Amino acid sequence: MSGFELLTITFSFIVGLGVAQVLRSVAYVVREYNQISLHWIPFSVAAIVLFFQVQFWFGLAVVNSLMVQWSWPVYILMLLLAIFIFLAGATVLPHSLSSLGERGLKEDFETRGRISLVFLALYLVGWIGVGSAMLYSLRKSFNPPWIALATRIAGHTKRFPGLWIQLNPLNLAIT
Repeated sequence: MSGFELLTITFSFIVGLGVAQVLRSVAYVVREYNQISLHWIPFSVAAIVLFFQVQFWFGLAVVNSLMVQWSWPVYILMLLLAIFIFLAGATVLPHSLSSLGERGLKEDFETRGRISLVFLALYLVGWIGVGSAMLYSLRKSFNPPWIALATRIAGHTKRFPGLWIQLNPLNLAIT
């Protein structure tokens, strides 16, 4: 078993529980449709959350293909992403008639379900952090051509001879 497979067990458990939570909530709401006034907005948000939960697994494969070696910052950020997408799925729809009370689905979403949008936003913003952490951990092998060109041009000017160090703070390998 590879290191990636070992690391993704944790992510898969958390996201799998989130998928089960969303599907269970949808099944409950559909089953109790005669006692609950349905609305399309909570179902749309639940579908979006479900899409991002499935997308997370594909994102894991992409992250693994780009990572030479996993680092603790990337692992912790990915773990936070899995938790955020789980919480988005757990809070989008009611789980029982007693938690719904006398409200309809729209009123429940407006009072308690909107928190799922906060968790969804944290999940989406978290991918920026994962990308930054990945670039930081890949800094020795990451060599975009525009950095090489800019530092070679700027580093050979008579006016700014020390500009090489300022433009290349990550010590990128330039060939």
